[in-house]
Amino acid sequence: MHNSGSIVYIASDAMFADAVLEGKLDPKSDEDFNLYNYETVQTKSAVGSGTGLRSELGRTIEREHPESILPAIATKQFVPCANHMFARITEHLVKRRVTSCLELEVLNKSKGTGVAEKEAALKHLLDNINARGVRNGKFSIAFDNKLQPITLNVKCAELISAPPLVFSTNYNHILDNVASNNDFPTLLSAALQKSLNWPTNKITEYDLEKEISRVHWELHLLSRKVLILEKNSPVPMNISNLGFLIWKYRNILDLQTFFVDFHVIKRVDIVPILLKQLPINGLFRCSTEGGEDSQYIHQCLFYGHSSRGGGWVKEDPILTILNGIVEKSVNK
Repeated sequence: MHNSGSIVYIASDAMFADAVLEGKLDPKSDEDFNLYNYETVQTKSAVGSGTGLRSELGRTIEREHPESILPAIATKQFVPCANHMFARITEHLVKRRVTSCLELEVLNKSKGTGVAEKEAALKHLLDNINARGVRNGKFSIAFDNKLQPITLNVKCAELISAPPLVFSTNYNHILDNVASNNDFPTLLSAALQKSLNWPTNKITEYDLEKEISRVHWELHLLSRKVLILEKNSPVPMNISNLGFLIWKYRNILDLQTFFVDFHVIKRVDIVPILLKQLPINGLFRCSTEGGEDSQYIHQCLFYGHSSRGGGWVKEDPILTILNGIVEKSVNK
């Protein structure tokens, strides 16, 4: 296909892409933070010196991988799965909010209210999440000497991330009675204040996290190319809003440098480039959802699983089909 002039794109999660490129990428290392460009622990939170915004840096796809097992496919043709990014970033947001709740115990220890405030905040957070039916209303946070990883599928991530106006039922915002109404310690820069259309250079922790959640949701819808965001939305959702939304998300990211992880880096720096060059509208068209469903179904058939349980009968479905064809031919 490559020799005939066709362009091949590969959509995958980060682990698959790293394995194919054989770059031995490790998000915790200084040298191998990002498969698209050379990023380090220091530069991943960098902003422009002129505006204080990350968009000023103008990051590009510059990295190639000579050890790739598919050398004909350039780095710019590896497309991150929109679903994976959305779910992983949602997990990161929830983990940050849980961590902030846990920190209340230490921050308010001197007042003697630390434990009570921590438990109240966690209860409100879980109540807000479970009211939306996440894991059938049984979402929980696990502790085993420390906070255990929070894992979400796309459906759960959507239920958590969606703003209240999306639902027909009147739900609280996830952050209601959870995030603090105290001012965020960093003042908004002039450029950031303008992009947020914020009246002052101060913003509360609650309002800031709501802004991040809102744009996180809008970018998810954009990747799925949903044309109407929600009723009463100030931002009509269509492809012409791409630059505006990415710019706004970058601005928020500039302020929340501690929020950065490698999924956010790709979403902020790389996704705008990919959306402009891909032959299709909407990053979700490159999602791996269908492939993963097929793999899961194949695995269930192979091991004889079902939604009600099952045995470990290793019967490869493809061989089963071929055997059935052969038997049918013989019986004729």
